[in-house]
Amino acid sequence: LNPSMSADVVKVPLNSMTPEDLNNILKVQGISDWSVERVIEQSLVKGNVVILHLEENPEPHAVQSKMFELVQKMVRGLLSKYQDLGAKVIYVITSNYVPCKVIHDSFNIIELFAPTHEEQRTWAKDMLQQKVQDYMSTKFELNIGAEVYPPYTSDMRPLNNWWLCLGFFASKVLVSSSHQKQRSEDHSNKLCVRIEKIQQQRQKANAENEYLVTCFRNGNAPLEEYTLTSPDSFFFQDKLHSKLDTILHMCFREYVTPAVIIVSNKKEKEKKDAAVVKISTNVKEWAEENEVHLRTTHVTLLSEEDKHLVTGNPSEIRGGLLSYIDDSNNKNSTAKIFDCHHHHCSSGSTHCNQLDKRLIVVYANVSPIGQFMLRELIEQSQYSRSHRLRVSKSRLCFIINPVDNTQLSPQLLSRAHCIL
Repeated sequence: LNPSMSADVVKVPLNSMTPEDLNNILKVQGISDWSVERVIEQSLVKGNVVILHLEENPEPHAVQSKMFELVQKMVRGLLSKYQDLGAKVIYVITSNYVPCKVIHDSFNIIELFAPTHEEQRTWAKDMLQQKVQDYMSTKFELNIGAEVYPPYTSDMRPLNNWWLCLGFFASKVLVSSSHQKQRSEDHSNKLCVRIEKIQQQRQKANAENEYLVTCFRNGNAPLEEYTLTSPDSFFFQDKLHSKLDTILHMCFREYVTPAVIIVSNKKEKEKKDAAVVKISTNVKEWAEENEVHLRTTHVTLLSEEDKHLVTGNPSEIRGGLLSYIDDSNNKNSTAKIFDCHHHHCSSGSTHCNQLDKRLIVVYANVSPIGQFMLRELIEQSQYSRSHRLRVSKSRLCFIINPVDNTQLSPQLLSRAHCIL
């Protein structure tokens, strides 16, 4: 292969489908349907390399074998028309589970491990610095106290909460301090953001750990500061505001894409229902206070039969929850105007046409299977991609309610920003 050749990734998420579902999807043909086979073929005839990514391969070996057999059959059928291009189709299979025998014997296996604690600290600080730098044009220095760094974790996702939260508040103090600098006679560009843990003697007994984010100029008195609290050393919130307020602000400013909030399952059903109502009320009040155009939808995912509510039917390019999200925040959407549950447009208007003033909130009642269906959508990334569609997660918030005291899966917990 020529290293300068273009490569197209064709991703097929396997985490929320059965072999029967995959078989139906692989049978879809025709340009208008954007079938897996058609997307691969279009890349090949353009002279590109195709990386066929089978993502989130499930745990049961029998299911792995069947799914891989179905994909191989589809690829062999396609390559019968392009026999000289077989080397341009490269399989990549990712999974949290041990591969079945046929996959193990057919591929080079690379086992990944979490970085060391020191490597995690370095990476998290670099990400924090880069996030703030991308958000700000102001030159600044970053000073982080040793006690602020997150504990070691074998799952890297919680580290995203650490640098995103601290980066959010570091940006806020820099924005405020920059405005103060413009009004002052000191035109020095040297701003320093310091993040440190407040010593225990300054805290109340049994209180959550508290942290101080401060912005200085030339070592002088603080220009701006925030006191933060953290229950787990990963997620940080303004001491003067609720967790919900903090995460909604982060979501609206696109510091998290998407925001993921879990309703605690350690309550009786009546109390949980009341909690969901209260959260919904608080979200509406927050939207009104901040002049945000709020779009909300509700989905209940209890069994395999509900999968179409997320991804639509196999024959649809856009369907289900993906379609709703895409219509809500895709600037190229043909649906230009949307009714908003709460709005702050001109007098008497019930429409919002400004993407940057809109927040999409999805209330999801989920069983264990429902949690599994949402895995890819609630993953921290700018987009959710499949072989058919790319959906932006900007200003998107999931509020997930596990039904009947359903146990929270490790995958859901690792993606969540907070539990209310």
